[in-house]
Amino acid sequence: MGGRPVVQVVRLGLVSYQEALKQQQAYVNLTRSGSAHALLLCQHPPVYTTGIRHKPYPPAQLDRLRLLGADVHRTNRGGLITFHGPGQLVCYPVLNLSSFQKSVRWYVGALEETILSLCSGFGIRASTSPHTGVWVGDNKICAIGIHCGHWVTSHGLALNCNTDLSWFRHIVPCGVPGKGVTSLSAELQRDVGVDETVPHLLHAFRERFCCRLTDGPPPGSGQTDGPPPGSGQTDGPPPGSGQTDGPPPGSGQTDEPPPGSGQTDGPPPGSGQTDGPPPGSGQTDGPPPGSGQHRGE
Repeated sequence: MGGRPVVQVVRLGLVSYQEALKQQQAYVNLTRSGSAHALLLCQHPPVYTTGIRHKPYPPAQLDRLRLLGADVHRTNRGGLITFHGPGQLVCYPVLNLSSFQKSVRWYVGALEETILSLCSGFGIRASTSPHTGVWVGDNKICAIGIHCGHWVTSHGLALNCNTDLSWFRHIVPCGVPGKGVTSLSAELQRDVGVDETVPHLLHAFRERFCCRLTDGPPPGSGQTDGPPPGSGQTDGPPPGSGQTDGPPPGSGQTDEPPPGSGQTDGPPPGSGQTDGPPPGSGQTDGPPPGSGQHRGE
């Protein structure tokens, strides 16, 4: 007993949204059966996705988005509509929260803290707000929308690296009017791609979730149980530092909600804002086993 949970890092590359859903479901099934947790990293071809926090969008509106050259998919995550495309680092953690902290509010806050740490590493002053996700001023740099059933998570976060932000002009991103979007590249005034960003994400995730990271099986290998212990470690040092280990086991780091974690409760019902828990759910500490909780982008 004891020690840090092991999380497989699975690099899917550029994959369709539908294929990523299939991969997530496969790892959800494995995680529920007791296999290692997984962290799926990928990019998507242009696609608009809608969450469960809204009645179905008018077909004419969806057709207009398809005419732009993007796919459109309805999902079971929280939140409203957002965009995924090349240059955006999409991260789908498939974790059994029983190994971390059985609280959806804690989990969403921990994802936000992970991205705050990443942005800080790049010299970007980011923050959270009552709108779930991570922001630079009034511009969202990272969207978060998750699903949790039987304490196993799916969906996750989308961090704009060098994304073509013009795709967001055709929607109200995550249903928050009057706000904009930004990217690492836009903030730093240089090209910051997904490949450069991944090591920063892995370091921040490992630190915040107090876990060990290992290389998962390559896509299409048919292997989903991950490598034997000790192989292909991706724990590695943080970018640009000599540090080789995460927080010590038993640090208690993952048992404490992040500072200001109450901010992930989302807007009050009826406010018209779309982030946070479903209006009227009254649930902040996670779902009972067997339920399907969603947190919005």
